[in-house]
Amino acid sequence: MNYRYIAIEGPHGAGKTALAQKLAERYQMSLLLEDSQQNPFLTGLYQNRRQYALPYQLHILLQRGVCASELTAQVESETFTPRIADFAFNREVFLPQVMLEEPEWLLYRALQQKVMPVHPVPDLMIYLQASPERLAKRIAQRALPHERDFPDGYLKAVVTAYSEYFHSYDAAALMIVNTDNIDFVANPDDFELLLARIQEMRGPRSYFNKSI
Repeated sequence: MNYRYIAIEGPHGAGKTALAQKLAERYQMSLLLEDSQQNPFLTGLYQNRRQYALPYQLHILLQRGVCASELTAQVESETFTPRIADFAFNREVFLPQVMLEEPEWLLYRALQQKVMPVHPVPDLMIYLQASPERLAKRIAQRALPHERDFPDGYLKAVVTAYSEYFHSYDAAALMIVNTDNIDFVANPDDFELLLARIQEMRGPRSYFNKSI
């Protein structure tokens, strides 16, 4: 696969980490994984969103700033190894608005514009779509403690935010994958089909929607 840096994005439960791990193994790429478990505000977030949403997002923002600086230096090095990430820095431009009240969002955006350094643009962005119903089912199956108490309407709002952002995304080549009817972890044929679609990409945007 002729990409030095691939980023995978999508809502909770879309399969970002699973796909990143499988692609990294297949193509011997280094993994850059989001580590949300290290956020000290994660547990409190789903118990009291109003109290913990802003510190939760600010902690992520600071992590992203450090990661962006380190990745920029690595990309410019002659020894950079091809890398695949299960997140994109662009997420911090739009997704926190789903969680934050308007005054908090305005404060966050002002800080984000100051704190977030210039970051590398991926050679390929893979956006994993899924319906709120499918996401809820997958999240229930993996049974992570901090994902038991999503606020009403949260997943739908997240799906909408992603859809609106990627509708006009043009910073990198974009593969949009509808994951409602595919399982690239349990079904090797689905994974191989997805790989073929990625390798056949021509132009800045491509879609993969497997029918039942």
